Amino acid sequence: MNASLNLLGIARRAGKLISGSANVTAAVQKRRASLVVLAADLSETTRRKFEYLCKTRGTSVVSLSNQSELAKATGCPGRGVFAITEKKLAREFSSLCAELTTVLTGEGGTHHTE
Repeated sequence: MNASLNLLGIARRAGKLISGSANVTAAVQKRRASLVVLAADLSETTRRKFEYLCKTRGTSVVSLSNQSELAKATGCPGRGVFAITEKKLAREFSSLCAELTTVLTGEGGTHHTE
């Protein structure tokens, strides 16, 4: 999980990470978001909202860690919704999450990690 959290921090420093519900919603609607990252401890309502929005816009979604760990990795306290805007970073992040899921559960193809 450290590698994926580190990659989020790199994305932020590179200016390729958007944080906060309103900003991420706008990025997905404008098709600027390549991947949406949701904290695993978000409310069910918020999670469903973003999963539906991303599904209708064709944007991938992963669930990772908790808001506290994501805040440490990104320097964005109190945020649980992020979007990576650079396609290459988004692919790498998604790949890291898929590998972690495979290691934790022995399954492939799912992108929800906790």
